[in-house]
Amino acid sequence: MGHGGEVAADFAVKDQSDAEVRLSDHHKKNGILSFHPLAWTGFCAGQTVSPEENVDTFAQCNTVAAVMSIDPLQSTRARAKSPGIFKARLLSDFRPHGAVTTKYGIFREKKGISEGAHFVRDKEHRLIFFRKYPSYGVPDISEIINPS
Repeated sequence: MGHGGEVAADFAVKDQSDAEVRLSDHHKKNGILSFHPLAWTGFCAGQTVSPEENVDTFAQCNTVAAVMSIDPLQSTRARAKSPGIFKARLLSDFRPHGAVTTKYGIFREKKGISEGAHFVRDKEHRLIFFRKYPSYGVPDISEIINPS
């Protein structure tokens, strides 16, 4: 998938409450989709908390945010029960394994995980921001909230 002005690929996955989430269900809202490799690593845990800490800011900007990993739904569900996670939607790209991350061009075939990345789309579902991050750090969400 290319980036910048391209329409974001639609998908349907389950969140931590077993509800189906479709990108296309969020018409007329901006969206942030944050991918992280694995739920229980230190860096990924920090990335999961970041949308939670900014949920009110996103709501004020007519923006929905979700965090996606290739973890099974059971792992996503357990992560959602961790301290500090109450409102953020945690999405599982496990069945079929890595289908969404493959659509978005960030699936790491050899390791079976996604790369860390942020995708931001506008109300018309066009991608307006994309960045991959090193696997050893927490992506800085402030560059999305307060772009320079």
